[in-house]
Amino acid sequence: MSKPKTVGETLPRLAELEHLFEHLQLLDRIDVALKRALPAELCDHIRVGNLRDSTLVLITDSPIWAARLRLYVETLKRDPNLVVAASFERITVKVASPSADSPRLND
Repeated sequence: MSKPKTVGETLPRLAELEHLFEHLQLLDRIDVALKRALPAELCDHIRVGNLRDSTLVLITDSPIWAARLRLYVETLKRDPNLVVAASFERITVKVASPSADSPRLND
C-alpha cells in the first residue's frame, strides 16, 4: 500500500484538473453559441473539437457536412455569440467518422 500524499503533492494535480475543467466549460459555451449560429440540420453533424493556439477546431461526421460547414466559416468568425464565448482567429474543419464505440454526434 502506498503512503498518503501530502497537500503539497496533491495541489498541483488539482490545479491541472481545474484548468482542464475550465477548458471543457469553454468548449461547452462555444458549442452552445455555435449551435445558435448554424442551421439546425447542420448542428446534428458537428461538434467542437478544441480551441488551441487561436484555432477553433470543428469536427463533422462526414465530408459532405464538412463542406457545408466550411461555407459558414467566415460568418462564424464574426458571429457575436461566438466572439463573446471565445477568442479565435482561425477555424479548422475536420472529419471524424463515428466508430461503433464512440458516441454519435447528435446524442
